[in-house]
Amino acid sequence: VRSLPAEIERFDRVLQDLRRGDPARPLAPPRDAEVEQKLHRVEEAWQGTVRPLVAGFVAGQGEARVSLRQAFDGEVEAFVARINDLVLAMEHSYAANTNLLRSVQAALVVLAMIGTGIMIRFFMLLVIRPVGELHAGMQRMSEGDLAVRLPVRANDELGDLADGFNQMATHLQTLYSTLEERVEAKTRSLAERNRELGLLYEITAFLGEPAVVETLCKGFLTRVRTAMGADAGSVRLY
Repeated sequence: VRSLPAEIERFDRVLQDLRRGDPARPLAPPRDAEVEQKLHRVEEAWQGTVRPLVAGFVAGQGEARVSLRQAFDGEVEAFVARINDLVLAMEHSYAANTNLLRSVQAALVVLAMIGTGIMIRFFMLLVIRPVGELHAGMQRMSEGDLAVRLPVRANDELGDLADGFNQMATHLQTLYSTLEERVEAKTRSLAERNRELGLLYEITAFLGEPAVVETLCKGFLTRVRTAMGADAGSVRLY
């Protein structure tokens, strides 16, 4: 009997925790209409019938206690049944929430896998393939294929890089296509200069020899006319 007041307070705290929740445990009933209804029925039975009977039993004496105990025995079975219904409703709600959580977790795993596949696909399209094409283009260019061009698939950094590669390949192809002509032109220019220098050296050596003026003039005119491919020529002395 002495422990009944403490048990009453303990049961009041349990109902209060079920209603408001206890962050320290943590403890909170599911936010479900059925659970709310059954919890309300338990609270109603406790506050309206069972608790007054127990409190009266603690405070009463003699025959009053006997009648209160008999009344309590008549109410306790229905009260326990209500508590059992509340527990079953909470278990069902927790089980449903657990199944929902598992379904959500499975869906998140599937979404993560799909997202990973999409990221890998986009990485292949946006990075791996352009870099591979650039490497292949550089390999072909190193082998002498200056006609290689890269497709510009996007207006981004890799697209700018591919466009720069194409401009460089076009410039190199242009240079190589005109290289033979420029070398030939430079060779002709050097040959012409060498011929002119040879003629200059020959005439200088001829004019350095001791001879009369008429002989020097004829020799000079003959060499110049031969070098220039002229049909005739004249030398005038002043």
